[in-house]
Amino acid sequence: MKIQILLEALIISVAAVLLSFVLAPTVSNVSADYLVGQQTEQKKLQKQADEGKVGVDEYYQDTELTVTQVQTKLTPLMLFADVASIGILLVLSISAAGILIFRKKPKEILSEMS
Repeated sequence: MKIQILLEALIISVAAVLLSFVLAPTVSNVSADYLVGQQTEQKKLQKQADEGKVGVDEYYQDTELTVTQVQTKLTPLMLFADVASIGILLVLSISAAGILIFRKKPKEILSEMS
């Protein structure tokens, strides 16, 4: 019975690894766009705050913040970390479920099923 639980969880974990690597580039690009947007917004707010201050150098030229060609790359180390973390979660969850199942007698398990 524990082998069946292990195999079911293993199939789910393989699907989770594949799904995470399919979605990783999209998520990282969205995250990069969000971070660049936040930096741009902070730069605008800082510029607005500095406009009314005395002592700002009148010859200071503010540069525009531009980010071009943000690229993401999935490395073998990332794959290993992903697989290892899912594997650890898999073993912990199966162990927790197994402890609960093996504490009961087969008769108790069958009576709960019906």
